[in-house]
Amino acid sequence: MGMQLSPKELASLLKQSTENIRLWSGEFSAYLSKDAAPEKRGKHRVFEEGDISVLALVADFRDRGIPFPAIHKALAEGDRMMPATLQGSLVTYQTQLTDLQAKLADAESDLKKESKRADTAEIEVELLKRQNKELQEKIDRLNREIGRLEVRQDSE
Repeated sequence: MGMQLSPKELASLLKQSTENIRLWSGEFSAYLSKDAAPEKRGKHRVFEEGDISVLALVADFRDRGIPFPAIHKALAEGDRMMPATLQGSLVTYQTQLTDLQAKLADAESDLKKESKRADTAEIEVELLKRQNKELQEKIDRLNREIGRLEVRQDSE
């Protein structure tokens, strides 16, 4: 699975507003993946590398004042844009994503270990409580026995 960006991440990458990303996703939906321009309301947009190259071209053209009809024409002819700075950013995002996924996997592994350790400790606590209760009952019995023996000794 390739890189996927949220609208906010893509807006930051292209130095555009999230509103522009949303607007362009609707206007140029014919050139985007289904996840980038979902038909259902309320569904979150997700942009893949192909979507990014489409919207990078749109952003570049709009920054230069090129109107939508000309952008549609360029996209229909297969024009896409992946500027070197954008590719560098994509590599950086991908590296960060890979690093974060590795950290997440490590954290999940640590969590499982700690959870097992906590379960073991919980079992040990219950065992110690039970042993403590048994010992307290034994102490109470022995104290009663001592009391009876003292009463007997005093009466003799």
